[in-house]
Amino acid sequence: FRHLLSKYPNVDRSLVRVLLVSHEPPLPDMDPKIAAYSLALLRKKGVEVRLGSRVTRVWEDRMELDGREVVPTRTVVWSSGSHASPVVAALPVPRDEQGRVMADRYLGVPGFPGVYVLGDSAHVANPATGRPLPPRAHVAVRQPPTVVHNIVAELTGGRKKPFAIPWMADTVSLGSHSAALKLFGVRLYGFPARVLWLAGYLTLLPHNYNRIRVTADWLLSLF
Repeated sequence: FRHLLSKYPNVDRSLVRVLLVSHEPPLPDMDPKIAAYSLALLRKKGVEVRLGSRVTRVWEDRMELDGREVVPTRTVVWSSGSHASPVVAALPVPRDEQGRVMADRYLGVPGFPGVYVLGDSAHVANPATGRPLPPRAHVAVRQPPTVVHNIVAELTGGRKKPFAIPWMADTVSLGSHSAALKLFGVRLYGFPARVLWLAGYLTLLPHNYNRIRVTADWLLSLF
């Protein structure tokens, strides 16, 4: 955030403090070296990181950590991760601890023929690890074609196909000019990783206009 503060010379830097509080380790689903690099970079940029801590209370001008430490602040950004919609979580179907509906290899709901689930509301296990696939865009955008195919197969007597687990690289954006990724066993950090991260991100955007706009915005930010 020091780079951002340089654009506001009238702001007293001694009054600005960024504190990241997390009860869980950072980036638990990623390569350990990628996670360690990301954490070190945040600290290098001046971000205070508190691991193994929780925010227990929040007031207008302060917050409480772990029920004992009070930190003065007027800005709190809360990121609690993804969770299934309350509507989905209330359905009488098998669910996991986050309220996501358990899906079989065809993205169907066990015990409910003709019912399918996808996106952040779906718990789809990776056969290789036994863990659920992360709620990321490149997973969600690949699920609708499978669901459509299997619905048509049920209606026409065709053969359903299982959801193909997408190949995934470990990637994390670390600001406008930096990232970290693991690709085919090779780790990249910094600006080269950011370029590859952007290239992968652009492939997920719909329409060429959006891709051109995002690329232009990113290039302008470099200058």
